[in-house]
Amino acid sequence: MRTSRRLPRNGTVNLTQAMAHLVELQAALLKQASKTEREMLALKAEDERTKAEMQARDHRFRVEMQARDDRIKAEMQARDDRIKAEMQAKEDRFRAEIQAKFDEIMAILLRHERILNDLPEAIKQKIGFKPR
Repeated sequence: MRTSRRLPRNGTVNLTQAMAHLVELQAALLKQASKTEREMLALKAEDERTKAEMQARDHRFRVEMQARDDRIKAEMQARDDRIKAEMQAKEDRFRAEIQAKFDEIMAILLRHERILNDLPEAIKQKIGFKPR
């Protein structure tokens, strides 16, 4: 920082003026150093605030992502459980249909077995066969 006062160049500057000028320069330097230090402290404080905000934002983001992940996993599990239940119900209906058809076929086979067992006697009666 320059002062408005200029020192003469002819070598006639007395010691008092030089010392006064030196004191002015030192005061200006201290003033500038103090200003620079305040600015540095302000920047450091702003940096700390920004860092804290970013950490808070990062934490919120992680919490939100974990909640989203948990929600998606729960939805997928519910969907998986629903699909498994539907598949089990279809399998149970299919098994019941198969069992019903099997029972029907067994009933038909038993009826045919009785018919076939009774057939020789029916033929004998029909043709009038008499035992000896």
